[in-house]
Amino acid sequence: MVVGYADQARIFEWSQSVGPPPLTAEHATVAAGIALIVVVTQVRRCWREGCAAAGVAVVTSAGAETLKSFVLPRPDLVDAPSNLTR
Repeated sequence: MVVGYADQARIFEWSQSVGPPPLTAEHATVAAGIALIVVVTQVRRCWREGCAAAGVAVVTSAGAETLKSFVLPRPDLVDAPSNLTR
């Protein structure tokens, strides 16, 4: 995880107030989603489907974080040529 990436991505000064804020709570959102899957699984008593859904959510999230961190790093486009930032 690169700290300050969202601050560097906003190139122009006026863009600080324009557009959506950077995502800062993605891990909390995934955890809340998995907790919701667990609650629905317990209420409906669909153990096999609930475990499969929670497993898919955990594996997908862990796989995305692993790929983002080690295999597919984001390019640094702050000082990139203009043909790459169009």
